[in-house]
Amino acid sequence: NQQIKLSTELDELTDHTHIVAKLDKVNIEDFTPFFLQKPSLKGILSGTARVREPFGKMFLEFTGDADSLSMDEQYIGKVDLNGSANSTTGMIRFNAESHDSAFDFRVNGHYNYLDSTGDRLGIKMSGKKIDLAILKPYLNSIFGNMEGDAEADLEIKGTGSETELTGLVKIRKASLLVAYTQCRYTLENEVVKFEKNIIDLGKLRLKDTLNNTATVTGRIGHHFFDEMSFDNIKLETGKLLVLNTAKKDNKQFYGTVIGSADMSINGPLTNMVMNITGKPSYVDSSHIYLPTGSDR
Repeated sequence: NQQIKLSTELDELTDHTHIVAKLDKVNIEDFTPFFLQKPSLKGILSGTARVREPFGKMFLEFTGDADSLSMDEQYIGKVDLNGSANSTTGMIRFNAESHDSAFDFRVNGHYNYLDSTGDRLGIKMSGKKIDLAILKPYLNSIFGNMEGDAEADLEIKGTGSETELTGLVKIRKASLLVAYTQCRYTLENEVVKFEKNIIDLGKLRLKDTLNNTATVTGRIGHHFFDEMSFDNIKLETGKLLVLNTAKKDNKQFYGTVIGSADMSINGPLTNMVMNITGKPSYVDSSHIYLPTGSDR
């Protein structure tokens, strides 16, 4: 079902011959891995590409749209696109805009595939509505089943091998599952700040599935969502569902605990230290199982 129609045209000003390519339902996944490994993109591309001076200092311009676009397996929808690529400098410039039901955003940026040390990548995004499910591939080691939407004003910069994300995300309403405790919490009208290699949680107010509340503060360190580490993450609550695990989640201990708690998390994922001081509620049922199936 993919089709590319080629024709030539004469530039009235320079007398140079250009190549015009009309793309119809071209699979994005077939060519993006050659210049962009992460994030992975999928979708169907249609539009018009004009190649100026194809046998000299080639310059490419494109206008069209990507249908059923997804990024790292997360569906985005239809996105209007325009951009250019300069073979001499290696600079690719692009603009994207979407007004789908789950995403309403504008993106503009550049990517230089010939520059490995300088200003390699720069992307600015302004989003009126962003589906938080798009963060699942980056945060699934900490949180699972993220749902909800947010407003965003973010910037991605890449210099050499470093890629950093900065900006603000305002969470309208969202829910997430904490991987370690299997407790689901909801957030509403909260702001998370992204600094260089840091996610600053500020002071978040959580609500559990039983309508109890807690506050969370602290920061999460990362290198573009790799090598995650916790910097004095604190949870404080007078009453909250703090553990909701089964044997399949944790064979060492598991159960359900509702009560007051002060919890701190520090260190990298590979050597995390969690300290909890808590007191189960007298009016709610709590229980922890310590399996004795091994003589060790």
